[in-house]
Amino acid sequence: MRIAVIGAGISGMASAWFLQPAHDVTLYDKADRLGGHVHSIPVECNGVTVQVETGVEFFVEATYPCVMALWRVLGLRRRKASATLTITFRDGGRPLALPPRSPRHLLQLLLSPRRLGQLMLFTRFTRSTDELTKYADLAVSLGEYARQRGFPKRFQEEMLFPLIAASWGAPVADMRHFPVYDVLKIVGRFDRAGYTFCFLDNGLGDYINALAAELRSVEMRLGRAVKEVRKDGELFLVEDDRGEVRS
Repeated sequence: MRIAVIGAGISGMASAWFLQPAHDVTLYDKADRLGGHVHSIPVECNGVTVQVETGVEFFVEATYPCVMALWRVLGLRRRKASATLTITFRDGGRPLALPPRSPRHLLQLLLSPRRLGQLMLFTRFTRSTDELTKYADLAVSLGEYARQRGFPKRFQEEMLFPLIAASWGAPVADMRHFPVYDVLKIVGRFDRAGYTFCFLDNGLGDYINALAAELRSVEMRLGRAVKEVRKDGELFLVEDDRGEVRS
């Protein structure tokens, strides 16, 4: 069977990989590269080349067991790290390091009742995942969920939306409309003992390169945005932005 996979991010690449043994697969993407939201750029700093992630930076082990399994199949050696966070508030003041990593950090937190209160609210938010499956249909937004659970508007505007937006690399104004399920499945499934993040030493580009090397029989049509998919009898026709139509 001829199958078109639209989108050459990690999901599209993995789909093409699993389909290629039994099917004739064509992989489309409007970008001229593979990887989608995963993009590592080498940057030289003081004579040392480091990989800067412009999209996804890491995977949470508990949330992405299939990705972890795929890394093992591809022979990728993952590294683990515990979560740390430094928050810079819009209204100024010293950045807040979490968890506190020195007596000064702890004192700074204790001397700021409003900040402490916001962190307690955020902790309550991260632990309110007991009904996670209730939101799996993606119909409930983050803003609606926060209102339903009685989180103060000031907390939403000053901390919740900006913090989630920074984590997702998205505009703050869009986060109130973001499906709450996608947020809760991350913040509610951390390893409580270590908050395990997984990454690759040479950047997540190694993941894309290893996966791309497996797509030996997949036809790559990069730089080709799909304009339309339409049905023609028992077939589906795919038209790209250059006017080429394939069935």
